[in-house]
Amino acid sequence: MTPDKTPIEQIFEDLGGTSAVAKLIGVGQSTASEMKRRKSIPVKYWPTLVASEKAAQTGVTYDRMLGQVAWKLEKENNFKKVVDKEEEYS
Repeated sequence: MTPDKTPIEQIFEDLGGTSAVAKLIGVGQSTASEMKRRKSIPVKYWPTLVASEKAAQTGVTYDRMLGQVAWKLEKENNFKKVVDKEEEYS
């Protein structure tokens, strides 16, 4: 990942940009732009993205998709709260 890019920005770049992501998952460009702005791609789109030829060429995997979620949680300072909550139920 490029140091000045978030994981989600890098995923979008690797997949060919916002328009390419929108086309891959069958949504409008504005919807894909909003995902990028929110730094979150809904899980229901992951299988389509990961199965794409572009993903195979650029290494966009489920691990990377999950990594963008972990990054976002950590940046929002919720990661510790989620982990603590899971430990309560263990």
